[in-house]
Amino acid sequence: VILRGKKVLAKLVSKSLTHIEHDVYKPQFSKEKVKVTFGLNPKKKEHYGIMMYHKNRLIKAYEKVGCQLKASGQRVGIGVIGIIECNFLKPAHNKQDFEYTKEYRLTLGALGLKLNDFWKEVTEKRAREREFQALDKDDSDDQEDADMGPLWLQCEECLKWRSVPPNHYKVTPENWNCSQNPNPRYRNCSSPEETEEREEQLTPSYQKSHKKL
Repeated sequence: VILRGKKVLAKLVSKSLTHIEHDVYKPQFSKEKVKVTFGLNPKKKEHYGIMMYHKNRLIKAYEKVGCQLKASGQRVGIGVIGIIECNFLKPAHNKQDFEYTKEYRLTLGALGLKLNDFWKEVTEKRAREREFQALDKDDSDDQEDADMGPLWLQCEECLKWRSVPPNHYKVTPENWNCSQNPNPRYRNCSSPEETEEREEQLTPSYQKSHKKL
């Protein structure tokens, strides 16, 4: 995409978040398991909610669910982004929304519960990290780098996404291809993308310790 003569840098939402975790949604009305990705938006916390796709097309962006719907001043769920591929739902004729069906309402309700779980886990984890940082302030910079995670770039030639260490580039290059990858394993367009969990083996990536407690 070229906007006013300048290329718009494509970003992979699911890879640009911090504290990324995966959960699994098993709809009552479908046999398939669906992966839900949650993470924190590190740069623009005012942009938050669920990104809902249908066959790789974004239908609804920043849909607020769960604790994010509260109008109180508690600011719960701020900065949390969720990503889900809703191929089991039917988009409206204008592709700007989903049809307001029972299945859609059930999906939003389930996503709200899962987002609440993620929020409780991540807030408890960050509180523990702050305690450790208070004990040893010299580690705070290292912790900040660890939270950044890798930088994901898309190859101009094959359109595959590749991960690069967060501090490898001072300025993100506008034009990038696999041959520039510092990782020799993925330095060729013929190399597959870094694998993710297979759909039939989907399991949540984290233990919901607050529920155990």
